[in-house]
Amino acid sequence: MRSRAVARPALAEAHRIALELGATPLRELIEGLLRRARVSLPTLAPERNGRRMPHRFKLTRREDEVLQQVAAGRTNRQIAESLFITEKTAGVHVSNILAKLDARSRTEAAAIALHEGLIPSANIVASPNARRPETLPVCARQKR
Repeated sequence: MRSRAVARPALAEAHRIALELGATPLRELIEGLLRRARVSLPTLAPERNGRRMPHRFKLTRREDEVLQQVAAGRTNRQIAESLFITEKTAGVHVSNILAKLDARSRTEAAAIALHEGLIPSANIVASPNARRPETLPVCARQKR
């Protein structure tokens, strides 16, 4: 156990440097070593200001990519096509994201992600079908 506690900071630093350098083979080697040693690193959020930041939602890299697409208003089919995965897999990723963010809808997930800084505001696209509050019936405005 002690050796893991000693190795973790060194491996974390090596992993960080490999990410910064874009050294994919080195990063993959370090990640393999981390898995074999059963040592975990904080989950990484998308890059902000050139640095990857840990976040509390523990999204995988693929879920981060899917979340960017969800926030851009894309359907599961569009997400699948752009990430070269099946539509079913895209749906599973979206379901996992909703669960991890404790969101009830894709829109709420995008709002949470924006609020938490997981996605840049430029990725948010207003739905063409969205209605402005002033155009809703009075009873619908009161519920909001």
